[in-house]
Amino acid sequence: MHLGRPIYQLAFSLVKMSIIKQIEDTVKNGKLAEPFGKKDLEKAFDWPKGTNNAYLWKHYVGNPGGKKEYFEKVVPGKFRLKS
Repeated sequence: MHLGRPIYQLAFSLVKMSIIKQIEDTVKNGKLAEPFGKKDLEKAFDWPKGTNNAYLWKHYVGNPGGKKEYFEKVVPGKFRLKS
């Protein structure tokens, strides 16, 4: 059975949502302090290599790709959750 592109896109969106949810929950419970960077995410989560850095840069306020904005850049390489 072929799932088709719409279902694939939905599944991919759910994975992305779970990443931001994990970050939000970890900040709320005090296990990840803001501002955070790639190395902080590597310590807090066991995600595939490259996910930590790519996710931050793809989803910061004003990202060039027009992706959904979850983070505000504080200083180079450090972010906080968008308020």
